[in-house]
Parts: sequence; C-alpha cells; structure tokens
Amino acid sequence: MVSDRSPMKRALLLPFLLIAAALAGHAQPGTATLKRQLQARLAFLDTFSFYEDRDVDVDAYSVKTMRLLVRYLSRVQPTARELKQFRNFERSARYDDSLQLRAYYFGYSSGGTRGQYTHTVLQWRSPDGQLHAHDLSPLLYCEFHAIYPLRSATGRYYLLLGSESGNASTVQRIALVVRIDSNKLDARVPVFSRWSSINLPNAGYTYYPRSGVLRCDLSDREGHDVPDPPGILRRSDSSGVRALRQLFARQWDDPVCLRFNGSRFVRTRCPKAPAGSGL
Repeated sequence: MVSDRSPMKRALLLPFLLIAAALAGHAQPGTATLKRQLQARLAFLDTFSFYEDRDVDVDAYSVKTMRLLVRYLSRVQPTARELKQFRNFERSARYDDSLQLRAYYFGYSSGGTRGQYTHTVLQWRSPDGQLHAHDLSPLLYCEFHAIYPLRSATGRYYLLLGSESGNASTVQRIALVVRIDSNKLDARVPVFSRWSSINLPNAGYTYYPRSGVLRCDLSDREGHDVPDPPGILRRSDSSGVRALRQLFARQWDDPVCLRFNGSRFVRTRCPKAPAGSGL
C-alpha cells in the first residue's frame, strides 16, 4: 500500500499537477473577461499620443488588441447598446443577408498629418450559426461605410467601400472585394486585375446594385486637390493604380466605370441615368 503522504505518490502526482497548471495558464479567458480587456486596451488607444507615450510600441499593442477583438467577435455579435459600452470601437457597415456581414473598426492617432490609423475587422455568421471574424489590417487600413453583395454563381462576393486619410490634403478612397465560403473569408481575391482592392486619392465611388456597375469619379467632392489621372498612372505604384493600369491600359476617362461579371470587374461604358436611379 502507498499512503496518501508517501513520497512515491507525491512523485506520481507532480507531473499531472504541472500539466494541469500549464493548461490553466493557457486557458482562453471567458467572454466577460475578454470584454473588459478590450475595453481597457481600446480606451488606451483612443487617447494614445506619440509624444506622451513614446515607450509604447503602438503597432504591437494594436496587433495584440486585434487578436483579442477577433476572438471576441467570434463569440459575440454586439448590439448597438453593447457597442456603447466601448470607447474607440464602432460598427461602420453591415449587410443583413444570411451571412450577416459586419465591419467594425478601432483606431489610434498617427501623430502627424495622416490623422488616424483605422484597423477594421469583418464579422459574419456561417450557415451552421457560428460567428467568425477576420482582421483586415495586414492588408489595408480603412473605415468602410457600405457593403454590397455581388452577383456570382461561383461564390459569395461582397464589395466594401470606404476611406482613410492619407495626409492633410489626401483622402484615400478604397474599394475592396472579399469572398466568403462558409467559415473562411478571402480578402485577396483578384477581382481588379490581379488585386482585391483599388485605392484612388480624392476620388469617389458609386455602386449600382441593379447593374453591378462601380462608377469611379475622379472629380473632387471635398475641396481637395485632385491629382492628374494620367500622372497617377505613370508615377504611382499603389494597388489601385496598378489595377487600373492593367484594366484600362492608357485610356482614362472621368468617370471610369467597371462591371462585375461574376468573378471580376471589367471595363464598361458608363450608363447615362438620372442620379439615384440605381441603374
């Protein structure tokens, strides 16, 4: 017989206790704990200053915050009331079909003329009812204000339109397409030539769901300087310009119209229709 207090039994129990402690240390926090952690981290980023918080690696801090946010949004679809319990965390766009796609964001000050860096995460619900979340910040910074489904027989595609400050005189206008397949989201689908997004400075986008036409207006709408379009094509190496260069070669009109053909956007003539007609 081995007594409860014998060295042999303690030796046998010790590895199991160490394993249990290690597992407990790596256990995922509960949703309430996760929420409190996010509230504190997002509030700090809301007041972050490059001049006063020089000892903080804000990029690494934001990456960790986004990881927690992805985990949280994989569990919770926050209501408008619940969103008010956070600082520096908002839902900027939504589309209410079966996938319930939502765009959320947080940000922090750049400390310069750019203004704010916007980190966006997308949330959707797969057919089995499970929530999922995808971090877009490794791809781009943008606050999206509109989501449109795209007609396709090959998958669930969505067009997201948004903007991000470039500097004191430039607003980046961004159009991004994502594809969702149940529990997976692909934000790098090559729908604009070989890219998933276009980014044009101080331009404007209008999408017409009925015809699947995306209109790119290069005329300024907010009093900013509008770069010369052919000059953009020659000088810039942004993803949007590279895509347009391949789509349009050297032909450039204002506006430029693209039509989604089920798998990618292709050049099309801009239809003449009254404003607000939906085409």
